[in-house]
Amino acid sequence: MKYIAVKISKIVGVISRLRHFVPFCTLRSIYQSLILPYLTYGLTAWGQAANAHLNKLLLLQKRALHLMYFLKPRFHAIPSFISSKILPIHLLYFEAILHSVYEVSNNSVPKDISDKFVKTSFLIHSCTTQATKSSHS
Repeated sequence: MKYIAVKISKIVGVISRLRHFVPFCTLRSIYQSLILPYLTYGLTAWGQAANAHLNKLLLLQKRALHLMYFLKPRFHAIPSFISSKILPIHLLYFEAILHSVYEVSNNSVPKDISDKFVKTSFLIHSCTTQATKSSHS
């Protein structure tokens, strides 16, 4: 995690120096091509790390956005995330998990991985619910 933070921090420094000379779309491309891969590679494995680690990465994301938009440090970052269509690290993790579940449900993963999952529709339980009681009446 520290390795990723150091790499991203260096790229944020590049954004800081370039922002006065290139348009926003170029800065966003730099973010997408140089920062995003560090955030997403293996994210499903390490995305449940302690919040202290993830928050360091989130702060770097916010710093990059503040620099790209020429915002003051205390300015709220959510509007910047929305307008740039960049997801915060926590939402990137959820997106990665959802993508993985989608691939498993569509049999797009190797069998040894899909065998680790059980579809809930195949599970049978003996609990009577309120809906089943009323349908039998």
